[in-house]
Amino acid sequence: MNGVIPMRLVKITSPHRLHDFIDFGRRVGAGDPNFHDSESGLIAAMLYGGLSFRSHAVCEPVLVADGEAVAARAMFIVDAKAGDYLMVGFFAAERTAAAAVEYLLAQAAVYAREHGCRKIVVGINGHFAYGLGLLASHFDEPGCFGFPYNPAYYHAFFRGLEKREFTSYRIETEQVLFDRERKLLERISERGYSFRFADFRRLRQEAAAYTAVNAAAYREHIFWAPRTAAEDYELFQSFTGYLHGENLILAEIDDQTVGYLLWFPDYNQLARPGENTFTALRHRSTADFASINRFRLAEIALLPEHQGTGAVLGLIDKLLTVITGRYTSGEAGWIAAANAKSLGLVKRWEGRGAKEYKRYCVYEMTV
Repeated sequence: MNGVIPMRLVKITSPHRLHDFIDFGRRVGAGDPNFHDSESGLIAAMLYGGLSFRSHAVCEPVLVADGEAVAARAMFIVDAKAGDYLMVGFFAAERTAAAAVEYLLAQAAVYAREHGCRKIVVGINGHFAYGLGLLASHFDEPGCFGFPYNPAYYHAFFRGLEKREFTSYRIETEQVLFDRERKLLERISERGYSFRFADFRRLRQEAAAYTAVNAAAYREHIFWAPRTAAEDYELFQSFTGYLHGENLILAEIDDQTVGYLLWFPDYNQLARPGENTFTALRHRSTADFASINRFRLAEIALLPEHQGTGAVLGLIDKLLTVITGRYTSGEAGWIAAANAKSLGLVKRWEGRGAKEYKRYCVYEMTV
């Protein structure tokens, strides 16, 4: 033996070792002025915080040690409610880690076969709500809260794998004009549609309404998996103190919730490079929050029988009453390349305040 330590997989099996997993991601991002740590709190909550997601999902965080040093990390996630695929989530790797990533994927294939999975998908952190995709463009710009941010070199690790592409859109708030839509908005109102901000004093009920619409609207979306009202309640509750009723806009008719629009301020603007976003929020003043000038439009959804009615315009119109004069721009999406309905909606606004923006992708391989 020449004393060389072989490459190996190190499983994180205790809260004490979880620090090694989280710290590695921070070290990979260190020195990048556009990197913010917005994942560490979620990672800890998924593994040791009692999230309802764990009642139907297996989550195993691993490190790849190359000799004495850690070269890559990922969390192997199998969700019984999703398709028969293994998610390789919360991925991070050093620039020189090609061999370590190859080893990681080989071990992921073993893990997938053990759990009856036919595919491996790189870039989903358990669910859409927890993070989807790897950034594939605009690496020189700060990441918007809720969207993935990563170095450009990650993509070289996955050459040869099938790629699924997603697109976001940039919104210039002051350029969005609704003059052409006013008559349609009047007809939507005459049909009985109304639009309101959520009442977070009734958070459980509002979260349940959100869950019901989400389940009906997204069931055909690639990589979507059903969630319970308890899971979405936990997600909204984690933002207590930072989210307000205006951030969840509900569409109703005949006292039934038939759609929603979910948006966030870009909380990353309050964090220094490398700083955990939620830590930053706890130490910022009201004046600091008022300095945020970018937002994220996360989701727009309508029950299938209400799609095509124009109700989506009522949701957007309600959003504009909040963001105009407060936020100069936003990032909307992401939208799958094959999602014709959503692409049609945003293309309606091209040249009138919206344009194609960043690209994201996930990678697939068959086991």
